[in-house]
Amino acid sequence: MLLTFYYDLRYQPNTFDFVIFLVGANAYGELIKATSLAFKIICPEYRKITARETLHDNDEKAWRTYNMLQRLPHLLPKLHYVTWSKEPPELVDLPCYHPHL
Repeated sequence: MLLTFYYDLRYQPNTFDFVIFLVGANAYGELIKATSLAFKIICPEYRKITARETLHDNDEKAWRTYNMLQRLPHLLPKLHYVTWSKEPPELVDLPCYHPHL
């Protein structure tokens, strides 16, 4: 089973905090016995909540997104693919965990 995760940069930082997201995604994949993982990074715009986020221009944010968010998932052995899209998904089906299945 391929398990897909979405990381939306309108709401999440493009920092090494992404590693915490990766660890949680990988752990959840192990819990439900996913055979492979996919990450879809959504970036129609970058969030601007913290002072640090407003200091960096979009070129620097794009560099950080590519070098941290798009490359770090490749450290996971079950990675199938990583994509980066400016378009948010229209519909996302969330998996349901059933401990007795």
